[in-house]
Amino acid sequence: MMKKFFATILAVVMVLPLAACGDSGPDVAALTESYNSLADAYNNMVTRATENGWNQDTEIADGLNEIVDEINTIKPIIEEPSDATQEQIDELKKSCDDLYAWVGDMSAIVSEPYVAASDTEDAAEGGTDASAEGGTGAAGTGVSLLDTLEFYSIPENIPGSSWDFSGGYLNGQEMNEEDAVSALEQYGGSLQILFKDDKNVSMLQGGGTLEGTYVQVDEGTFSIEFANSESELVYSALFTDVGGTPVMMLFPDNTGLNAIYFTQSSEE
Repeated sequence: MMKKFFATILAVVMVLPLAACGDSGPDVAALTESYNSLADAYNNMVTRATENGWNQDTEIADGLNEIVDEINTIKPIIEEPSDATQEQIDELKKSCDDLYAWVGDMSAIVSEPYVAASDTEDAAEGGTDASAEGGTGAAGTGVSLLDTLEFYSIPENIPGSSWDFSGGYLNGQEMNEEDAVSALEQYGGSLQILFKDDKNVSMLQGGGTLEGTYVQVDEGTFSIEFANSESELVYSALFTDVGGTPVMMLFPDNTGLNAIYFTQSSEE
């Protein structure tokens, strides 16, 4: 049943890319470009997800459903924009850019073969070695980073600091260099987190900037939210280090299996 769901989603999205409409009404050229980039990225992500067996994962399927619901609200307006204002068109472009970032996160997750919960439990019972070399002390596939890495209190002087993308984890396994480069390409070739003050934060991407806010949850955790009226990205940020270099890890869920991490690039 889930395989049929994935096939249907892919068939629908493959017909989405559009040409910009005529000269009447608001200017939709920028929106159309963002929309087409989103559709292409989505198609590639769904293909990768299906090839790697993620059609077995209901959480991923639900996420894809949400993305398609958002996409389907944008398509009719591009096709017939005469009733929309330029401000609404501009907001929809921002929504496309936000969704593109979301697709990037999903693409990073599904780029590795799917491992069912039962498989990881069997591996744990069989005594599978959960360690790997390099990076921030990677855990083995299916092992929560929250259980295997040592995290610290939030560093001082976070406001004004910036953090550069350095890698990530998929299913508890650290990305290799090729996967990290591929993940970074989903963000337009560059990705940086900038804490502007004690409340506001920016995600600087090659394809644009997402604005958001952050709050301290406890002595070692921030909750970071990038959101607008159309979509939202929420991360839990925890801190560790590699050889004395501060490292911030952003977790998109509470499994602890998937994360992207950043090294501090500047500090006021």
